[in-house]
Amino acid sequence: MDNKNSFEEAFAKLQEISDKIEKESLTLNESIALFEEGVKLSAYCSKILDECVMESFLENGDLWSSKREYYKEHSDG
Repeated sequence: MDNKNSFEEAFAKLQEISDKIEKESLTLNESIALFEEGVKLSAYCSKILDECVMESFLENGDLWSSKREYYKEHSDG
């Protein structure tokens, strides 16, 4: 599985966990277990994002150059 798909799956699961903790009546143990899973997913997502930023930096020599190019191509002005 590539990083994009696994990131999106992990992020979706993180959102599900957040919603569940916020909206459902859970026992303390259930809440703690979901929180721990969420922390692991958050760390995983953060690692993937960090790798993407570093890859962009290595390819472009500038963290924001690809973002600037995108906005230049897609802006109204």
